Amino acid sequence: MNLRNKYALFYVLGLLSIIVPVILMPASLRQNLKAYIIIFIVWLALRIYINYWYGKKINLPNTAHFWSSLFVDVGFLFMLGFDRQLLPALSIFKEALNIFKVNCKTFLKILGWLLIPAVLLIILNIFDTLTNLKYVNYSFPIYLLLSALSFIIGLWTQIVLIRLTSASLTKEPLNEKILYTESWRDTAPFLWISILMGLIIMAGTILLVIPGLIFTIWYLFSLYIFAVEGKRGYSALQRSKELVQGKFWAIVWRLVVTGFFYGLIIFVIIAIPTLIIGLITQFNQFSSVFSTMPWWLNALQSVTAILVLPLNIGLMTIMFKDLKDNSPAPESIPANLN
Repeated sequence: MNLRNKYALFYVLGLLSIIVPVILMPASLRQNLKAYIIIFIVWLALRIYINYWYGKKINLPNTAHFWSSLFVDVGFLFMLGFDRQLLPALSIFKEALNIFKVNCKTFLKILGWLLIPAVLLIILNIFDTLTNLKYVNYSFPIYLLLSALSFIIGLWTQIVLIRLTSASLTKEPLNEKILYTESWRDTAPFLWISILMGLIIMAGTILLVIPGLIFTIWYLFSLYIFAVEGKRGYSALQRSKELVQGKFWAIVWRLVVTGFFYGLIIFVIIAIPTLIIGLITQFNQFSSVFSTMPWWLNALQSVTAILVLPLNIGLMTIMFKDLKDNSPAPESIPANLN
């Protein structure tokens, strides 16, 4: 068992250790609050010590060592994911923000294609709301058509954004016309990989939740591998698993941190207008938990999800490139010399 696995085992045992006194002395604990407090302090100190011990073993920088020992649960995840080879989570987020700002105009031009069906769907939704679904027999087929169009354009948009972000990282020039044409051609294999990923993750989740989570991390970069390296189908999934090998917890930690800040940006964008409109209307539209979502909030969420898509793809592309740069090159099949 390697050091990281030992640390994880010790930490889980430390986490579960509080169960023992609760089971053995339930009656005396209920009668004695001091016993509860002492047990809790000892339990917390044990977990802090386990974090401190592992931090020493991996030569963690002093500041990080102190805080990750003190904030035990966050520190546990941080130290499991600590990897000197890979970019820190905050550096990934800053780099993604920088790419987003530098390429903002180009990204908006691409997102415009995705915004068209989205806006039409919003208008259709407003129309159905105002007419109390009176013309739903006519609007529903249009809704299906626009949804299908939005889905197809969404696939193309993701491929284009991945390739643009990758080119921005490598400073590689791109011909936009060729990029757009090739990305349209690649939507079918891109979709096929998405379906494969979905089926594998769903199977793992149905059997047990944990395998589903493991498969999610293993195959996380499959779509990016296809868009950048051109590997298709199962080869893309296998390549993703190879990249994640030995870096599983490092990826989990970076996903948690970057996901937190990404979610925070979305929350702020949606929360501020919602708060302003809510104050003006005295939150009448939110007076009941059974109220349907206001059309404007639905529209705001849809548009926000589209506008921040380049940032999300940027985060994942940077992580993929960082893994790729710090992993051995994939084995190539030698040519037949005969």
